[in-house]
Amino acid sequence: GNWQPMTLADASAHYQLTLDKTPPLVDSVTATKGATTTALTIQAHDPINSTPQNVIQTNIVRAEWFAAPCVASADAGCLNDPGPGNATAIPVPTPATTVTLNVTIPNQAAGKAVYVRVMDAAGNWSFVDYKHPVVTYP
Repeated sequence: GNWQPMTLADASAHYQLTLDKTPPLVDSVTATKGATTTALTIQAHDPINSTPQNVIQTNIVRAEWFAAPCVASADAGCLNDPGPGNATAIPVPTPATTVTLNVTIPNQAAGKAVYVRVMDAAGNWSFVDYKHPVVTYP
C-alpha cells in the first residue's frame, strides 16, 4: 500500500483542469411571421476564453424558446421565464462553437413576446435580454 514519490516525468503527463464558465452568446435572431407560424433563425457562438495555459471554447449543444405573457417593457414582473432548460427545445442537429439554428414555432397570442437562449456543452446558458424580445405579437 505504499506509493513511491511522483517523479518529474510523471508530473509532465498531468494537466491542470480548466473549467469553461463563459456563457455562449446569441448573436442575432431573425423572426419571419406567417399566417399561423413564425420562422426563427438563431445565430449563436461560444466565445473563446483564453488563459495563459489553455484556450477554452465549447460546442453549443442545446437551445430553447419561451413566450412571455406580455411585452417586457410593460411590466418586468410579468415575464414568466420558465428557467434555463425548462422552455420549448430547439433542435441543435450539429453541435459546434458557432451555430445557425432554424425553427418554426406557432404564432403566439396578441401581446406575447418570444425569447431564446442557448447552452454550451459545459452547461452554461446564454443570457436572455428581457428588454429586447425576439418577436412581439401585436
